[in-house]
Amino acid sequence: MDWARKYSSLCDAPLEAIEKGTLDEDHPAIVFSHYWNDLNGGTMPLRSAVRPKDIISILKWIMILERKIKNGLDEYFVRLQGTSLVRLTHMSGTGQFLHDFTSGACYSSRLQAIRSVIKAGKPGFGKAIPGEGGEYSIEVGAGSFPFFLGDHGIQVFMIAAPIKRELRPML
Repeated sequence: MDWARKYSSLCDAPLEAIEKGTLDEDHPAIVFSHYWNDLNGGTMPLRSAVRPKDIISILKWIMILERKIKNGLDEYFVRLQGTSLVRLTHMSGTGQFLHDFTSGACYSSRLQAIRSVIKAGKPGFGKAIPGEGGEYSIEVGAGSFPFFLGDHGIQVFMIAAPIKRELRPML
């Protein structure tokens, strides 16, 4: 399937908060939430505790954002974007700031989600609907997971994948 021709970019869809239980147990964000909780007993872990070999099935759904403070404002630099997320967003954000490829309500909703999980020190969950109202819309569930880098650094892992199980293998 030519994903980009049928479905709108995830970057063009605002993120709304949802309860964790809205997503099925096989959803990559839920699978990762169990891993995240095990790293430090449910409190914000160190990024160095993550072992990529433990989360191989999740890596294609991941976007790793690193907080940078510039002129007193927080910006989020994309360290890594998984291959399935590249397909959902129609581009690779790796090496760019989040504000370089999202704007308006899409940017502000993601910024709110990121700031919220950093402040709480716990994961948060959301849903976006690229192409909402069109012939080819898709519900995408997401989880945001904060990590300490040390020396006051912060990274947030965003894990996003279609809510419908049958669509995930297509990506």
